[in-house]
Amino acid sequence: MGKKSKFGVGFYIMLVFAIIKDISDVFFSFTVILAWIPPITGIIMNIIIGSYFFFVGVSLNGRKLATFGASFIIEMIPFGGILPMTTINLVAIRMMENVSEKIPAVPTSK
Repeated sequence: MGKKSKFGVGFYIMLVFAIIKDISDVFFSFTVILAWIPPITGIIMNIIIGSYFFFVGVSLNGRKLATFGASFIIEMIPFGGILPMTTINLVAIRMMENVSEKIPAVPTSK
């Protein structure tokens, strides 16, 4: 049998929440009164996604951590919440993790 993927139903639940968050950010960004909501929801969602990755065993190092940083910075820019950065971040890290699972480890000499 093949190696079981770290991503299952939980990933798709996270993806649905990320898509809902990104769609609501577009609405909130264009309303002057509610424009303060996207940065806050961005921080909360990044914490939730980071916790999810921690619990499924994804190591956030190098490029994966850089995607978190880039999405956080873009979320903090005014009207940056219009971009679907949370969804892109989630899918990009999953793709990077799937690639790293398929590449065998390099044997080390003793």
